[in-house]
Amino acid sequence: MKTSLTLIAVVTLLACSGDEKEAKDSGAATSPTTTATGTGTTGTTGTTGTTPTSTTGTESTIACTGPWCVLVSGRQHNCAIDAVGDATCWGWDDSGQSTAPAGTFTAVAAGNRHSCGILDDESIVCWGANNNGATDHPTSGAFSTLDTGYEHNCAIDSAEQLVCWGNNDDGRATPPAGAFQQVSMGYQHSCALATDNSVHCWGNNDDGQNDVPTGSFVEVQAGNAGFSCARDAAGALTCWGLNNELQSTPPAGAYDSFGLGANHGCAIESGSGHAVC
Repeated sequence: MKTSLTLIAVVTLLACSGDEKEAKDSGAATSPTTTATGTGTTGTTGTTGTTPTSTTGTESTIACTGPWCVLVSGRQHNCAIDAVGDATCWGWDDSGQSTAPAGTFTAVAAGNRHSCGILDDESIVCWGANNNGATDHPTSGAFSTLDTGYEHNCAIDSAEQLVCWGNNDDGRATPPAGAFQQVSMGYQHSCALATDNSVHCWGNNDDGQNDVPTGSFVEVQAGNAGFSCARDAAGALTCWGLNNELQSTPPAGAYDSFGLGANHGCAIESGSGHAVC
């Protein structure tokens, strides 16, 4: 399912800082000079002048009037899509992860040392390091949305089925059957929102990050470490998994969107538009 965005710019902010394997290095701090702001129903408010740093992030189907429509950040690199669909990446480029191919993009995602995107013909292209098959993307099929993890990726095809590739340790790239509308990749696990608004997670479950509570949700995010969160139709957040830093204890209230880092989360408060972390 494609998500229609009416916005000027979208930033998927999944982390502001981190360490060790989820380290968000300052090497990706140089960004395009154009600044655009806006809000979206599935992304957080942001500007291209800042440098949000995350392992994963994606938005799909561009409808914007500003110079930048989508901005995502990987471990040490960033990618953006402009108003005409060109992808521009910057930051660490030792494996070509910041060398985006030519084409018209409708979605982009950035992982550890690789990036992936969806072109306007609904095909997928990946570039950068091919560790554990991270860039061995599907060569056929039509896709509406995707997300990247550390070395694994998942996309939703035109039949609303999940297709995953890359590192499959703990089954993180072996998705469940069913019809899905949104997918989110963590460091060693994955989560997706089904069309019946249930949430499913798979992969490493050392901290209970796949033990999804029952309920109906409108958005899910897999954290970069051992936790996950989902948002329901009323805007309330529910989290599960590792809670040593209270990362699975979200604040009460209603929120329009949220993102997760390695050991923390942030959300945009409904009504006020304030960021709460």
